[in-house]
Amino acid sequence: MNWNPSTGCPIPHSPDHETLVSGPYAPGTSLKPTGSYPHIVYYCSQNVLQAAGAFCGHSEDGGVTFDAPSTMIFGATSQCGALHGHFRISPDGTGYVPQNNCKRADGVAGQGMAVTKDNGQTYTYSVVPDSSRNGTGGDPSVAADAANKVYYGYVGADGHAKIATSTDHGATWAKSIDVGSAFHIEQAEFPEVITGDSGRAAFAFLGASALGNDQAPDYPGAWYMFVAYTYDGGATWQVTNATPNDPVQRGCVDNGGTVGGTCSAGSQGDGSQRNMLDFNGIDVDKHGRPDLRPRPLRHLRPRLQRRLELRRHHRRDQQRWRHRQRQRWRGQRRGHFQPTGGWWRRIDSKHQPRWRATAAGSRFDRSRAADRGGRDRHPAAGEALRLAHSKYGRVGSPAAEYEAPSSARRG
Repeated sequence: MNWNPSTGCPIPHSPDHETLVSGPYAPGTSLKPTGSYPHIVYYCSQNVLQAAGAFCGHSEDGGVTFDAPSTMIFGATSQCGALHGHFRISPDGTGYVPQNNCKRADGVAGQGMAVTKDNGQTYTYSVVPDSSRNGTGGDPSVAADAANKVYYGYVGADGHAKIATSTDHGATWAKSIDVGSAFHIEQAEFPEVITGDSGRAAFAFLGASALGNDQAPDYPGAWYMFVAYTYDGGATWQVTNATPNDPVQRGCVDNGGTVGGTCSAGSQGDGSQRNMLDFNGIDVDKHGRPDLRPRPLRHLRPRLQRRLELRRHHRRDQQRWRHRQRQRWRGQRRGHFQPTGGWWRRIDSKHQPRWRATAAGSRFDRSRAADRGGRDRHPAAGEALRLAHSKYGRVGSPAAEYEAPSSARRG
């Protein structure tokens, strides 16, 4: 694989929430590929300050160069704020940039997106009419399926994870659905949407069932990764807890920027609860399954982090111990038949079976043979030991040597 150096980001650009995406060209414009790469490439970034805006540039040569100047998609006079989520492109070339502070038609703050249908030359705005702004929440997420149906996932003002759909590039919207209600999720963070074939989509988010303000230092919630699936275009959703035994985070989730907000300042004072940063990632693997990885539990209080690590290690050791026990009892580990301290041990050898045990007819051997129904009578009586069946069939061949434990070799 060869890499070609790029001339750099489009000018002007911003320092935060950079997003790089490629997809098919929208029809009806003069923009065409100038190199071997067939898709258009977008690079977008944001400023924290509304007046400074957010910008998107595009490239027709696979990102080697970007057209200048880049386009301001959010700014001081735009319908939406500057802090945006990740750019997504639908199969028909329409581009979407989600934003969590857009003015609805009735003047109330909701959530929406910038839309481009001409390969990034101009942008319009679309707002989900029944959405509400979550002032401390993360970025919303948007994606379009193979039929260009748009799925818009966000966290509302009530902290609930919701998703809305549109079949006309955001001109109209279906009613938003609270997908976390089945699990009684009261607070959600970091929504991520991914799509596949027509009518199929996945909506992932972190959710907690505890009531209260998740930005408060005393918030008691445990956060799990939930994934909602739809196979009928968003009419119904099936929700599953993807991490039921391993919470991703405990306590508050700090969305207070680079230095942390009231959550960390009130709980640890060191920004440790800012460990979740700004968003998660999601994609689709080659089998059509959503592939996501929440940020790990880290930078927590040392004692809590150590306790969680020990719990994971203990669970791992238990699993390994059970696995070894199953292998021993089933005869699947070469060189072992019974668990340690059992009646006979099998040890590898290239010789014919031979025996080392007490003298024939000893009280110990006779009692053991009686207890086992005569199956393990001493070889000196003229009968060879046959081991039990395993998943590989009957084991105990001329390529094995058998040795009795030391307790059986008493005179």
